[in-house]
Amino acid sequence: YLQGKNPLAAQSSRFQGLMISFIYRNFEVTESAAERYIGCKYDSWIALNYKTIETFILGLVSFWIFRQTNRIQWLETGVRIKQIMEKWSETSRWNFLQKFYLLEAEEHFCNE
Repeated sequence: YLQGKNPLAAQSSRFQGLMISFIYRNFEVTESAAERYIGCKYDSWIALNYKTIETFILGLVSFWIFRQTNRIQWLETGVRIKQIMEKWSETSRWNFLQKFYLLEAEEHFCNE
């Protein structure tokens, strides 16, 4: 009920489902949760703190799903998120550079 009236709550709930399934490596649930999360578009400066970690985790998830399925859309999503993280690292190396490097390593792992 609350999720229908509050888009930030819906986005947060979808991200939590994505995280849990990714942590436990439940592939089918993770892919479905990633699709639902991507479909939930809510951008607000209020959610900026959450958005940075969610973006990073979605990048990790995208590369993992690509390695499981070879569906190019997931590789493209991971690469796009890696580029976002690289751009963010230009303004705050301390916060984002290591995340960019990890996403870059994940991309290289996909190319093996």
